[in-house]
Formats: sequence, C-alpha cells, structure tokens
Amino acid sequence: MIRDTEELLLAIRDVLVDSLNARIVAINTEKGDSALDQVPCATAQNIADHFRFSISELPNKDPFVNIALEKLRSDANGDCSAVMATVVVELVFRDKNKGNEYLKSLRYTRAIKEALESQALELGLTLEELIPVTVDTGGVSILVGGVKASISFA
Repeated sequence: MIRDTEELLLAIRDVLVDSLNARIVAINTEKGDSALDQVPCATAQNIADHFRFSISELPNKDPFVNIALEKLRSDANGDCSAVMATVVVELVFRDKNKGNEYLKSLRYTRAIKEALESQALELGLTLEELIPVTVDTGGVSILVGGVKASISFA
C-alpha cells in the first residue's frame, strides 16, 4: 500500500515501465497499424530520460511520460490525518504529421488507462478523468494522452 507521495510517483512509474508498451502494442495490433510509438524503457537511462516527474521545460525526448502531482490536500479528523493526492499521468508527443495525431492521443490515453487500471486496486488509485489534449507551446504543438487519478493515504 502507498504511504506517501514519493512512493505513489515511483509506483506509477514502475507500473508504466512494466506494462505501458505491452498496451501500446496491443492497441496497434487491434487497430491494424503501428501508429503509436513505444516509450523507450529498456535501460535505467531510458527510464530516466523518458519517465519524468513534473517538468519545468519540455525534454528533447519524443515520446515521454510525465507523472506529476496536481493537488495535495491534508484532511485531519481528530487524531487521524490523511493526505489526498491527485496525480496526472501524461504521455506527451510532438505533432509531426499534422494528421491523425489527436487520434493518437486518444490511443495513448487508452494505453495509460489500461496499464494503470490493471494495478489500480493494488495501488489504491481511483482513475478519475481521461485527458487527451493538444497544447501549443510557443509554436510547437504537442499532444498529450493521459489520465488523472487520486489516492488517499495516512
């Protein structure tokens, strides 16, 4: 069971390293194409490069996964206190073809959702929202496929 925010972020990263690419391959196979790129995670350096915890600037990696705390709230009730955390898990990629990239963000959203759902109960996560979006960052279009999840721990 998750005891703090550091464990939460690392556990989510580990689940994605273990199962995200399998979900990507399964979705590509189901759709009969290879539209989705896998996230490099064969080495510790790949994982460090492509799985980030809250970013201040866009890394020069495509695609990459961003795992960030959106909100932390403390609930105290007498002698008991709990922390409520909301985390955003996003797979970010660049809009190279100006074509069906939004459809790719929907597929990446699904891949992350399915990867996290497989371990949500064990981690204590509640998946709350799907977030396929397009963002323009100073002339560079990036697309995001991801989920928002929450957890409460003592």
